[in-house]
Amino acid sequence: MPTKPTRFTITMADGIMDEKHFDFGKIINMAFPILVAAIGWLLSQITTLNTKVQELEGKMPMLITAQGIPTDSPISAEARYRLRDELSKQINDLAVRVRILEKVTEGK
Repeated sequence: MPTKPTRFTITMADGIMDEKHFDFGKIINMAFPILVAAIGWLLSQITTLNTKVQELEGKMPMLITAQGIPTDSPISAEARYRLRDELSKQINDLAVRVRILEKVTEGK
């Protein structure tokens, strides 16, 4: 014997949905605090980003001159000075060795 299909209805405790339609007013009232919190968070992130951009713009003159030429940091200038000093010592040492070799070959 055929039975009638059972009809299911979804009901929620707050009465958001009844048998025929949603109550969008209640959904909007429940979502409003979440939207306000999201907008507040977004504004705070924009403020943080603005602060970081201002800090970077404040440091730009230390890195790039007004003509757009990058400046040296003290660390790279010191490393370049040490490298230049070491290379000049090696060049002088090689120049001395070449003079010694020239004198040895002249004597033969």
